[in-house]
Amino acid sequence: MERVRERKRAREKGREQEQEQARERSERKQESERERARNTTRKSARESETERRNQESDSKTASSKRVCERSSARERAQGRVHERESER
Repeated sequence: MERVRERKRAREKGREQEQEQARERSERKQESERERARNTTRKSARESETERRNQESDSKTASSKRVCERSSARERAQGRVHERESER
């Protein structure tokens, strides 16, 4: 009779250990998924910041080009004025 109770307790203890291990595995898996999500969020934020900087740089470059083009057009126009004045 005593052996039957011991075997029953051993089975219960084994089940409890299995359940605890399953809980620990589940917790580790959830933490791993949360960490992966955090990393994905950080990566997206870095990519967004890089894209924003690239667009800002492109905008500055385009603006600079327009200024140069206007300046060149102004110089060409002034050159034509000087040519006309020298023809007179």
